[in-house]
Amino acid sequence: MSARQHGDFSQWLNITMSNAGMTGRTLAHKARVTDSAVSRWKAGETPGVEALVRLAEIFKVDVRRLLSLARPEQFGDLADPLPMPEPRQMREHAYDQIDKMTGVPRAAKEAMKQTLDRELNRYITGDNNATP
Repeated sequence: MSARQHGDFSQWLNITMSNAGMTGRTLAHKARVTDSAVSRWKAGETPGVEALVRLAEIFKVDVRRLLSLARPEQFGDLADPLPMPEPRQMREHAYDQIDKMTGVPRAAKEAMKQTLDRELNRYITGDNNATP
């Protein structure tokens, strides 16, 4: 599986957990897996089919769509992949993570946010060749 496919699932999981206010430990308990398993999923590892079924139940997502997103080479024909979060949601999630950083000067955080805004604008417009 390509890194892009792994990234789609892990990005979906990170944002979905954040929106639900769910910690990795809480998800691990609900999914009946270890904390380290959830950490690996968030970092890009794809869960097994049984875990994907549990995740679909936990997050109230059609299991066919979740399987399609996480394992498109096996289940790509089941359903359309889950939609990626809207750029606004991605921005809010990233801003929240930046604001939670400790020991980082405020000016550095603002620079990160400016870079994020510039990159999201490139994503939205499809301008992957723009100069930074």
